[in-house]
Amino acid sequence: MHFLVNKTRPMWQILISNSYKVVKLIMKKNLALLQVRRCILHP
Repeated sequence: MHFLVNKTRPMWQILISNSYKVVKLIMKKNLALLQVRRCILHP
């Protein structure tokens, strides 16, 4: 049953959830980089 539900799930929903995860990861990395730069620029 679970497998069937996964198969019938629209492709765009999967794409949106995947891209959302990627965006969150990128934002986390960018935030860390910004904090590091801030520390270097303003000791």
